[in-house]
Amino acid sequence: MVTSYREFMLSKLRNPTDRPLLNAILGLIGESGECADLLKKNMFHGHVLDFAKLVEELGDVRFYLEQAAYVIGVSMAYIEEMNIKKLDK
Repeated sequence: MVTSYREFMLSKLRNPTDRPLLNAILGLIGESGECADLLKKNMFHGHVLDFAKLVEELGDVRFYLEQAAYVIGVSMAYIEEMNIKKLDK
């Protein structure tokens, strides 16, 4: 039974030893681009912003962020803590 998001993410990797950081970073770029594309279509092409689709794509971003954190050996809590410190300056 999967007990954490990280365990879930790991269970979905095809081959966790096959360039996992490259996969994670390229995945982040791709999924972030899909979020940007939804917004672009809304702002410039008159499409209704599909919040359900945006949530889906943000979930994909979260998946790849978790993967990148795992590969470099840090927790999401650590990333959040460091980000708070940076933004608080």
